[in-house]
Amino acid sequence: MAARTPYVAYAAWLVVMGVGVTLALPTLSGAIAGSLPPEQAGVAAGLQATTREFGSALGVAVIGTVLTARFVAALPPDIRADHDPHTVAQALASGHTDDVVAAFVSGADDGLRAIGVLVLISGVLVVLQSLLSRRGSDRRAKDLDASSPSSRWADWSPDKPSGRSVLAWR
Repeated sequence: MAARTPYVAYAAWLVVMGVGVTLALPTLSGAIAGSLPPEQAGVAAGLQATTREFGSALGVAVIGTVLTARFVAALPPDIRADHDPHTVAQALASGHTDDVVAAFVSGADDGLRAIGVLVLISGVLVVLQSLLSRRGSDRRAKDLDASSPSSRWADWSPDKPSGRSVLAWR
């Protein structure tokens, strides 16, 4: 995105982001609710609300920090030297509107890229953790099945060649 990006292009990216969030939230809700027994549904709802609020606050903090740092760094030296601005309003007071808008767009672009990378990394970690926990639970289920007393004994038959009833250990 640039300072002169048309609104339609900007809106298209917002639609893509909205579709992603729309697809992710029900899946997250189902995963959280399905991980606990029905009598603990309140705990699941509270956990979901807490993680959503924490993620929102952290996202705003990261975007805001990167945006502000990059915005100030992208301002022309004469604006920084004369006014030492830390907000768009302070920078606009210098009268260099185009430079301020370009600096803001540059800062916003970098902030959104930073949060995008963090979300991508978090998503990969969640998928890996999910795969590892599924693999671990499959192993535990096989181990439990193999260690149960009923699975240790093969079917026995009184008609063995020796003529005696024999229980065979697997």
